[in-house]
Amino acid sequence: MKTPYSYALVRYKHDVVSGESMNIGIIVFAPTAHFFQARITMKYGRLSKAFTHFDPTQYKSVVTKLRQEFERIGKSFKEPTTGQLLLESGQRGLQEIIHAVLPPNDSSFQIDIVGGGLTENLEAVTTSLFDRFVVQNLAHTDRENKRDEDVWKAFEEVFREQNILQHLFPQKIETPEIDIEFAHCWKNGSYRAYQPLSLDLQEAHSIEDKVFKWYGKLAALAEAKEDIHVSFLVGLPEEETLREKAIRNIGFMKKSSLQPEIIYEEGRYSLAEQVAAEMREHQVFGAQ
Repeated sequence: MKTPYSYALVRYKHDVVSGESMNIGIIVFAPTAHFFQARITMKYGRLSKAFTHFDPTQYKSVVTKLRQEFERIGKSFKEPTTGQLLLESGQRGLQEIIHAVLPPNDSSFQIDIVGGGLTENLEAVTTSLFDRFVVQNLAHTDRENKRDEDVWKAFEEVFREQNILQHLFPQKIETPEIDIEFAHCWKNGSYRAYQPLSLDLQEAHSIEDKVFKWYGKLAALAEAKEDIHVSFLVGLPEEETLREKAIRNIGFMKKSSLQPEIIYEEGRYSLAEQVAAEMREHQVFGAQ
């Protein structure tokens, strides 16, 4: 059964007088499926080349906030009770929802309702629209790699909100072959490690190499004296073909005897809630 959806473009308009703008993201909304998803690129190379006095720091700051707000909305719609209340309260239109986050004004960040359609796969439509309106227009020099540290920042905020961050610590795990250090761990009988892993790379072979490198580390960790459970916090590429490649490669990682957990960026809220519950259960929050 096909689901009706509407979508909007997020545009950066450097000079509201001239009206020149570039697409930087899309938003897809399907109220009957309780689906709301926004994708906005952090990459600004083409913007800095096109517009004089472009401020990359300000751009990244605003985009970060927009992502956070839209992700919270998307999460709310997925919760049965909250999502139903949002729908019943009259916030049925995409325009009303996005204007609550980004009101129509003279800001450089503008959102235009474009259209809609019917689909059996909302995730696929979101990816297709993002590729069509944003990714295919990125210059090659705009395709900067996202670092592991950038992926961690997305999880760091929600960990802080759940009072988890202060209870994590670095830990070196010794194996017969190599020592592997994790920056974000806690201990509940065995060590729990959260390892950010950016696969937002420019070439398919680079993604494969990075995954296989960690597969080798997992093989070494299987021989360590200390028990450890590793959760990979994964950042995927924006381009659809590379994204599919990354997901296939991650499947290989799951074949390790350690059976690592794979958490994508959109799953960070659920992960934070799960870890907080585990820490409360084992009285980590009360430990000093």
